[in-house]
Amino acid sequence: MKIVKILATVLTIIIAVMGIAFTAIIIFSYSTGNSLFAVSSKSMEPTLKVGDLIITKPVSLSEIKENDILTFRSNTDPKITFTHRVVKVDGSKITTKGDASEQNDPSETDFAFCVGKLKNKLPFLGYIYMLVDLKYGIYIIVILILIYASLELEHYYTSKKNNKQKPLNSNE
Repeated sequence: MKIVKILATVLTIIIAVMGIAFTAIIIFSYSTGNSLFAVSSKSMEPTLKVGDLIITKPVSLSEIKENDILTFRSNTDPKITFTHRVVKVDGSKITTKGDASEQNDPSETDFAFCVGKLKNKLPFLGYIYMLVDLKYGIYIIVILILIYASLELEHYYTSKKNNKQKPLNSNE
């Protein structure tokens, strides 16, 4: 029983530290003008994997070079983004391709739709970001936290109650 208690405590500390670190990453990224995106397709493998969290920084057209990795908003739906490698820059038109593909993307993308250049990637954190980004994702996380907190409180009060019921050792 003592091992379970230790493991639960260690797990709680790990989850808390990860939650704080993830929150710090989000706050720091947005406060410095960067954007966060979760990789949701295999088009950039092996460089970027599904579930990676990528941090992009805004760039000017003159800063973009061949082989840079850029994130763009779709010209038909601004909620849709894609991240690909630059093959060619021609004026404000940018030709890109995914690392997993042999061919360039079928059409050029105008620089106006460029969100930013890849600054960093954080493996696996994109899964958490995708969960939070879901329509009901934040509610799911709050519910999980409440369930966890209620289990911890129940464990705390049960152990406190059991400690009160134990007879005191007497020196007979």
